Order: sequence, then C-alpha cells, then structure tokens
Amino acid sequence: MYPDSLPTGGQENKFTIIFKLTYYLQIEPNDGQKSPLAYYFYEAQPEQYYLSDATVKAKEWSHVALVWDGTQASFYINGKKSNTVNHKGPGKSNTNVVQFGGENAGCCPRFFQGRIDEITIANYAFSQNELNKTLEVLAVRPQDKLTASWGAIKSIR
Repeated sequence: MYPDSLPTGGQENKFTIIFKLTYYLQIEPNDGQKSPLAYYFYEAQPEQYYLSDATVKAKEWSHVALVWDGTQASFYINGKKSNTVNHKGPGKSNTNVVQFGGENAGCCPRFFQGRIDEITIANYAFSQNELNKTLEVLAVRPQDKLTASWGAIKSIR
C-alpha cells in the first residue's frame, strides 16, 4: 500500500484497507508522520481491537499483512513481524461482502487515501516464508512486450 498522507484526528479519519463488517484492517490516526495498523473483530466475545507495534509512513510503499491462525494474529510490515496477540476471533461468520479501500458503516465513512496493490486473502495462515514470497517483485520491461499471468507468477504454493 502507498498512503498519500496519514490519518490524523479522531476515529472518523481512519484509512480502511479491508473491511467485512465483522473485521477490518486500517491505518490508525496518529501524528501525521507515522501511523500504526489496527485490526478489529467486531463479533468476538469480547470484541477485540489491536494495534501493531510498527508503523507505516506516508508516500512510501509498504507491504502490510495480518496473519491469523484461529488463535493468534500477527502483524507484518515489509516482511518483518511486528507483534502477535492471542485471541479466538469472531464467534460466527457472515455472508457480508469484503470491501477494499474503504467502509461506510458504524460512525462514519472511512476511506483509504492512496494506492493499494496486490491484495491476498487466504483460507489458511501464511507461514513467514510464504508471506515473504509475496514480497518478491517481477521485473517486467514494457519494451519486451511480455504478457504475464500474475496468478501463475505470484503462486506461493
């Protein structure tokens, strides 16, 4: 992701990366220089909200990830583990659609200000090695007129 700026002020200014009503991953408001990631499971008992120990910067590409294995969730920024928290997550699932780059629920609309590229959602917890493979970049020169299938190139299994 590449935030054009960072959120400041109150809760209404969060930058939502991914949202599915029962959970979200966002950039939290902070001092305008660096901001932490946060995720929240709405339907967990009790509801659970966590901040990353590491931060992201404005006008800089960062690879961000939240890996949850059903009992622990770990934040990663640029392939490095930030922190891990223990929890079970939501008590039930729902059929709500997944939204990328914003939400318009709860207190207010919260939209990501910048660019998001190559989103991955998996039905299992990535290992550190699998996560780091998603950081690999394919160098493609437009003058070579190479046609590539990202699904085949970015395959990690």
